Amino acid sequence: MLKQILFFLFSFLLISCVGDFEEKKLLGYSDKNGKLHFEIIEKDFNKNDSLNFSEKRFVVLDSQNRIINKNNSQFLFYGNQNRLQEIRSVYRRGGKTNIVVYKYLYDEKQNLRLITFQFKKVDTIQTFKYNNLNQLIQEDYPFRKFSVNYKYKMVKFLKLRN
Repeated sequence: MLKQILFFLFSFLLISCVGDFEEKKLLGYSDKNGKLHFEIIEKDFNKNDSLNFSEKRFVVLDSQNRIINKNNSQFLFYGNQNRLQEIRSVYRRGGKTNIVVYKYLYDEKQNLRLITFQFKKVDTIQTFKYNNLNQLIQEDYPFRKFSVNYKYKMVKFLKLRN
């Protein structure tokens, strides 16, 4: 009985710390790959020059000047074509650290095709359709049952003679 209780306690502690381990790994990634750190301070004043609000945030850029860390809460990962592949967001609820993953999937023409959301299961949250000129013609949001359609006007190019 004592072994079962200890096993349960150990399992509970291990499961509750998984997000913390992942967060430490993400912070290590940012420290290792970060080359530039910017702190952004935004202040808003009213007409009497009284401060309405002040917000402080920071970003970390890698050697290719891509954002890889926003406020130690969003970590961005890029593929070999400099395309955003994944965003890992850290959030805390009830004393527990959770990691939410957004994945960006591209077709062979490097057009963004879909974005997935992964927490406990994987869900497609946005899809994209393109015409034969690789122009975005539709965005679908399956959970909202909502679509955005785009139309392009054809532009004729005239060849001018000298």
